[in-house]
Amino acid sequence: MRRKGKGEGEGKGEDIERELTMFGSTKVKLDASLVERIRKFAEIAGYSSPEEFITHALEKELALLEDAEDEEEIKKRLQGLGYMS
Repeated sequence: MRRKGKGEGEGKGEDIERELTMFGSTKVKLDASLVERIRKFAEIAGYSSPEEFITHALEKELALLEDAEDEEEIKKRLQGLGYMS
C-alpha cells in the first residue's frame, strides 16, 4: 500500500491513493476511503485479508456475466447492474 507523496497529486484537495497487491504481482490503485471500507468489511465478514474479500466480490460479479450468450447480452447485463449507461 502506498500514499501519494508531495507533488504526485493534482490540484488542491490532493487525493490519497492506496495500492493493494493482488493476483500475484498485479497492483490495483484504489481510493483510500474505498480501501478502508474494504478492510473494515473484510474483517467483519471474517476474510483472511482484504485481497481475499476483493477476489470473492469480483468472482461473484463476474459469475453474473460469464453465462451470457454473446457480447450484446454482456452489455445488457452490465447496464442492468449499473456498470454501463
